[in-house]
Amino acid sequence: MQKQKSKRNIFGGHRMLLAGILCLFGFCLLAQKPVQSRVKKTSEDTTKVRKREATPQKQPAKSKVYLIHSDLLRKDSRNPDAQVVVGNVVFRHDSVYMYCDSAYYYDKISSFEAFSNVKMNQGDTLFLYGDRLYYDGNTQIAEVRMNVRMENRNTTLLTDSLNYDRVYNLGYFFDGGTLMDEQNVLTSEWGEYNPGGRLPVTFYKDVNQLPDFEDYSMKGRTYRYMQQQPLFPFGHGLSYTTFTYGEAKLSKNTIAKGENVVLTIPVSNVGQRDGEEVVQVYLRRPGDKEGPRYTLRAFKRVHIPAGKTESVAIPLTGENFEWFDAESNTMRPLEGTYELLYGGTSDRNKLKTIVMNVQ
Repeated sequence: MQKQKSKRNIFGGHRMLLAGILCLFGFCLLAQKPVQSRVKKTSEDTTKVRKREATPQKQPAKSKVYLIHSDLLRKDSRNPDAQVVVGNVVFRHDSVYMYCDSAYYYDKISSFEAFSNVKMNQGDTLFLYGDRLYYDGNTQIAEVRMNVRMENRNTTLLTDSLNYDRVYNLGYFFDGGTLMDEQNVLTSEWGEYNPGGRLPVTFYKDVNQLPDFEDYSMKGRTYRYMQQQPLFPFGHGLSYTTFTYGEAKLSKNTIAKGENVVLTIPVSNVGQRDGEEVVQVYLRRPGDKEGPRYTLRAFKRVHIPAGKTESVAIPLTGENFEWFDAESNTMRPLEGTYELLYGGTSDRNKLKTIVMNVQ
């Protein structure tokens, strides 16, 4: 009797265990499809993320140094990364042209080594000469060696070693140098020279800012008629220091025919280095809807030591106030109210204004 009871308990326990396993198995079957769906979706999402991560980000294009001309171009087994160019060699980087007799041209890294009769032209304001030059198009630094001569307007620098930084428009000499202008001669063992050049043209951001090629009107052309913000405006320049402009004063607020006026502008060097600033004066006639927005009428280059303020006096004659007269089809001083805009650039947002009258 006892054995039969134990057997029933055993079989009963087995049946309960079997029932539990079957229930669990059924639950797994029911849950299997959603789980697979979730796994599949997660796998797809992961794949999408990986695809996005694998897509390379577009890098901004760098300005390239171009070989414009050479009489001979060949490879050199001793210098496989370079192209050897010989005879009347001309390179261009942005608006700068560089000349030499021969060079190693490293096209992949946008740089070159130049030898003999080296010359570098930056616009019509800066000329750099030497016997050897290494130019890096990425850093825009020119390393000139031996018999170096830098000419900037009326100033000449003579040295044997010069590094010229085009970004900051700054030249360093460190093997002794002589700086000369029309009145002075300065000799030193080392130093730095800030040319303080300014752009003579307007650099547009892209071709969409250019007017139609077949449109012969002046609308949108040059800083005088352009309404959009350019990449670099006319008169733009860089310096290793910072200049601020105070409130200008006129020697008189009204001039008649044949009279002159003096505009005095306080300019402060608020940086920690000495520097040269090009003070620019533009003329605007508010009532003229067809003429230019404003136009350059005077400028003056001044040297200002760090922490100092200079009162820059700019004389203006009747010729500076000439404007186009539609009735006579000539340029002449017209009666009315004018605005004198002044600053270190043609950017309208950075110019200050003073009003005067012409009778």
